[in-house]
Amino acid sequence: MLFSFATKQWRELPLTRVDHLTWSADGQYLYCEAESGIRPLARIRFPERRVESLIDLSSYSIRHTGAGLALDGRPLLLVSPTDIYALELDRR
Repeated sequence: MLFSFATKQWRELPLTRVDHLTWSADGQYLYCEAESGIRPLARIRFPERRVESLIDLSSYSIRHTGAGLALDGRPLLLVSPTDIYALELDRR
């Protein structure tokens, strides 16, 4: 379900179970990982609420799809294994 503060109404989404929701910068799309057997990365176009399947993630070592969106709108994904680095800078 999606609540609109403008209309104060709930609207049903076209998918029953989703995870890792991320809005596009222009508010036209809601990116998500649809919970099903094939783990598709999908986006829902508003206001039509049309579901667009972007990629089947089941054959990839994707750990997390909810890493957000790049500045150009492409989804960011975390691939397994994930190495985490830290950079420390000294002020001069």
